[in-house]
Amino acid sequence: MLRKMTLEDVPKIVEIHRTSWHPSEISVKLGPKFLELFYISISQAPDAFTYIFEQNGEIIAYSTGFSRYREFNTRLIQSKWIPVSWIVMSRFLSGKLAIEDVCNMFLDSRKLRNLRYPDAHWGANALSNEYKGTPLGKEAYASTAQAVFRDLQKTGCGGCSVSCGTENKAMEKWIIRLGFEKVDTVPLRGKSVLVYERTFHTGDEGAKDPF
Repeated sequence: MLRKMTLEDVPKIVEIHRTSWHPSEISVKLGPKFLELFYISISQAPDAFTYIFEQNGEIIAYSTGFSRYREFNTRLIQSKWIPVSWIVMSRFLSGKLAIEDVCNMFLDSRKLRNLRYPDAHWGANALSNEYKGTPLGKEAYASTAQAVFRDLQKTGCGGCSVSCGTENKAMEKWIIRLGFEKVDTVPLRGKSVLVYERTFHTGDEGAKDPF
């Protein structure tokens, strides 16, 4: 079943994110408390939403869309600056975050520099580890992505962007299969990020069948 995430789904979404994303990702390094704040904010936002694919009550995959990505991030920081600051400081002091990670948080806006659609973003998506490489997993992941693209198009977005680390070859293949084209390689401290963008067209349901 495909449906939108509710507040009750947040703990499971956090667990899938924490265990399926690469440990080097800044969101994983920030830890489960930050992820909980992040997904709760999405569930309550007027300009963000998450689709989940579940079977027999188990969440298999999810994808998130942002129709006003910059506004969402600004609102998240402004409304949650005390807990976010505490999380960043505690993770840094405990060695979970490096100085390069903190610097890259301030450099994150570089990803938007060459985009035609800087406010429409497909991000915060994942597939549960046990379904990776399975037909059901592929179907679930593609379905949630297509649902996000469809809804972004309905809100009037002309297209959307997505980014991934240069080392994440599996995600890069998925992005290309879903109809995105690379528009930039953004250098950060200690790593580089690939930025992709996709234009929506009239009659387009949001994504090509990737299989």
